[in-house]
Parts: sequence; C-alpha cells; structure tokens
Amino acid sequence: MFDISTPLLLSISKAEKSFYEVGALGVFIFCCLILIIALSACFGVYTVLRTQSVLRGSRDLNQLTGRLFLQGIMTYVVFILAIFMSKKLPMDKCLLCLPILIFYIYLLLHGFTSLCHCIGEKILSNINSPRLGSAFYAVIYASIALLLIGCIPFLGWGLLAVMTIPALGVSVQKLLVKAE
Repeated sequence: MFDISTPLLLSISKAEKSFYEVGALGVFIFCCLILIIALSACFGVYTVLRTQSVLRGSRDLNQLTGRLFLQGIMTYVVFILAIFMSKKLPMDKCLLCLPILIFYIYLLLHGFTSLCHCIGEKILSNINSPRLGSAFYAVIYASIALLLIGCIPFLGWGLLAVMTIPALGVSVQKLLVKAE
C-alpha cells in the first residue's frame, strides 16, 4: 500500500533511481547541445551582419589583450554597481533595468563573437583548413569548441567567466573607437 509519510523517491528501487539519474543526464546533455547550436547560430548570424566590426574586435584582441582585460574588469564593476543600485529601486521602477540588461547582452554578443573569431582563426590555421580566412567558419568552429568546454562543470564555467572579461573589453573598445 502507498504510505504518504515516506517520500516518493525513497520507495523507488535502486534500478529505477539509476534510470532517473541517466535520464536526467540525457536531458542535461540534450539541453547543452541545443544551447550550443542556438548560440553558435547567433554568433554566426552576427558575424555575417557585422563582419568588419568582428574582424576589428578580433584584431584588437590579438594586439591589445592586457588593455582589453582591464577594460573588461572595469565594465564588470560598472554592471555590478548598476545591479546593486537597481535593487534599491522600488518594484515598479525595475523596468528601468531592462535597457541595462539588453545593453549587457549586446556587449557580450559582440565580445564573444570577436573572441570566437580570434580563436577560430588560430584553429583554422593550425589544421590547415581550406576555409582559412572565412570569418563565418572561424566563428562557428570556435564557438562550438568554447561552448563545449563551457559545459564542463566548474572548470569550463570558470574558463568562460574569465573569457568574458576581454570579450567585454573588446565591446567597450568598439564603443570608444566609434565615439572618437
């Protein structure tokens, strides 16, 4: 008979528990693959639409890495301060944070696309690919590689977090160069 006092998962046998654990792992892998495909497609489309900007960002990443890293750290600090200041706003004024979030997402899109192009060019040159020089393929190959690395718990997450810093720096550099 079913006993309400015992949790449902305790009444499941070990074989059934392992089935659920394998199922959860399968769902996790499936979600990771869908996310990788979707983000790679976004990076590829952005590359096609803004090729010169991505190439300029990739060139800046090769030449000004230290400076871009510092700009990325400062950008992180500004966004963290903006988040803390937005928590002080009343609930009906929180929609003011939406433009900040959209701007941050755009900065990450441009920065990661430039970072993927920079890494993708190195990948294509090392494998002697006939597609060397194609910005689209460089971004797609590198984005798939980076996002697969990002699916590794802790190590991959840390690596992606560190790579976000110069990516934000590239985006801020692009904004500063346009302002001049």
